[in-house]
Amino acid sequence: MFCQVVWTDHTGFVLTQDQKRIYEDQRFSVERPNKKYWDLHIRDVRPTDAGKYVCQINTNPVKTKEVMLYVQGACSGYHSRNYSGIVVTWQNVF
Repeated sequence: MFCQVVWTDHTGFVLTQDQKRIYEDQRFSVERPNKKYWDLHIRDVRPTDAGKYVCQINTNPVKTKEVMLYVQGACSGYHSRNYSGIVVTWQNVF
């Protein structure tokens, strides 16, 4: 059986389907370090990116993983290509 993997934001807006970006914002992508993982990547994170993100796999029953992204603000002295000087934390939502 073929399974689809979808990442959505807190409103249910589809960001990615499998490894294809649906959302026009090119900062969002899916990376697969191995075949068990479907990692949502957000480059140049902005405070407006904060919120809940949901990964859904169309198995029977459907598997869902929710992650809460917190963007805490600018960080002095820390520079990263992926984070652009913004501190990012996340936690699992159960």
